[in-house]
Order: sequence, then structure tokens, then C-alpha cells
Amino acid sequence: MSPEPQTPSVTMDRSAEAVAGAPETPAASAETPAASAASAEAVAEAERLAARIGELGPDALSPDAVRTLMTAAITAFGRHVDAGTPVPEPADATKVNATDAVRAASAVLKAVNLETFELALWETWGGTPWRTR
Repeated sequence: MSPEPQTPSVTMDRSAEAVAGAPETPAASAETPAASAASAEAVAEAERLAARIGELGPDALSPDAVRTLMTAAITAFGRHVDAGTPVPEPADATKVNATDAVRAASAVLKAVNLETFELALWETWGGTPWRTR
């Protein structure tokens, strides 16, 4: 018997205004200096890792390192959505190809025991579950 499906942490607003594309609420607060420094450090490290992956291929990072990075990125993205913070698209389409995006999305859905039907249903009920700038 398979485990019970996990419920996503983001509550979708199914009101007519949300579905019709009502204006999004602005971010709750500006980034603190400490968060700004941590963000700059994270971006610099991610760019360094991307360069290493380009040089070394899959040997640049162990599977456990990839899992840890993906978990941190997905969790951070979810916290911004939960807080109502406008965030950019989660991947830069000039650096991520469609095949890699689908592989990652499929793996994330499998990891949290969700089917593509549930994802489609979620988006139908409340529109796109993230806010972009």
C-alpha cells in the first residue's frame, strides 16, 4: 500500500478575483542587510557551481549534494510564495533546457508523492501557484 499523498503547503485562493487575475499583494517587507548579503553569497556560489558543472559534468556534484541543493531551493521558493513575496520564475530559461526542467519537475513530484493530474488540478483551481515580478 502506498503512503498517503502529502498536501502542498501553499493554500490556493479560489476566489473569483484570484482566478480572474486580481492584482497581487506587494511583498510584506524589504530584504534586510543580512538577507541581502546572504542572497548575494548564494547567487555567487550558485554561479560558481554552475560553472563547475559545465566543466566537469555530472561528477561536479554528488547525488546527495544535488538533493540538498534542490531541497533548499524548493523550500526557499515555497517560503517566498507563502509570504506573498513576488519572486522570479524558478528557472532561467536561457540556462535550463526543457528536458532538464521536465526531469526535475517529474522527480520533485515523485519525491512528494504527487501525480501530474494533481498538479493540473491545483493550477485549474487557483491559477498559477506562484507570483512573478
